[in-house]
Amino acid sequence: MSRDGQDEHPIHSPSSSRYNERVRWLILGCGYTGTRLAARLICQGHQVLATTRSAKRRTEIIQAVEHRSATANSSPPGQLTVILLAEIKSSTLRTLIEAGMTVVDSIPPLSENGSEQQEIAQACVSQRARRLLYLSSTGVYGKGNHQWITEEDVLAPLGQRGLRRVAAERAITATANEGELSWAAMRIAGIYGPGRGVLERMRRGDYQISSPHSWVSRIHVDDLVDAIIAAGLATKLSCPAFNIADDEPTRSRTFADAISKRFGLPRAEIAEGSTESAQAMLAANRRISNAQAKRELGWTLRYPSWREGLEALDF
Repeated sequence: MSRDGQDEHPIHSPSSSRYNERVRWLILGCGYTGTRLAARLICQGHQVLATTRSAKRRTEIIQAVEHRSATANSSPPGQLTVILLAEIKSSTLRTLIEAGMTVVDSIPPLSENGSEQQEIAQACVSQRARRLLYLSSTGVYGKGNHQWITEEDVLAPLGQRGLRRVAAERAITATANEGELSWAAMRIAGIYGPGRGVLERMRRGDYQISSPHSWVSRIHVDDLVDAIIAAGLATKLSCPAFNIADDEPTRSRTFADAISKRFGLPRAEIAEGSTESAQAMLAANRRISNAQAKRELGWTLRYPSWREGLEALDF
């Protein structure tokens, strides 16, 4: 039985010593990226515990992971358990997190002081988790002025989402330093992949370009998953943050036009009006450097640029 009394959904439960030595993973807030991560880990023989707030989403995660595991034909596959977790509470977290576990926090910060992430970090410390990886965003940086941005650049977010991400990172930093917890913020560029990103929005007909000439960095979800696993399995993390982006930022107009040509879709129009997110994107104009992640994690890209990434997508 699972921790919440529901049946576990084991894909397989091998008993080899090699499997038992695998890192155990907890994915908090298992969404688009978390589901792809869970599937990859299962294929590699890891034990994965994932949380979601929705019963429907729980079923979707299980089905998606089963499908990807079956098509990968991996041997031996690991074991997946998905439970419902409505809110972040210290008492609940302590029942989920175990000694030696790698925790991936994919829960968007809701508070302005990073209280949710602080709770998670405190639970990791008290339960002696092996590592905490916080899925943050390159939105923590300020105006890029079309320059390259590294992890050493000042954190000066342009909107509320970015401010909350910074607060979350700082809350984890304080707790991790005090509790000697190994952790890193994965500062992620714009994610795209099957069913996600500009292509999906253009296919639906609801995409408009907010800032056609601004530079935007992106990352294919499978490369993102590789980076998370590399950070999770690393013997030691030498840096508190890693930018996760591909090698080639591009202007929004160029990217949308490439999608239009590749998939035969109408050319995207320029957005009228100005939302907060549109203003932030227009002002951001950043080119994100991935050098530190590649150097320190030994991370290599399946899709070095958006060109290879788009070629791998089906319409």
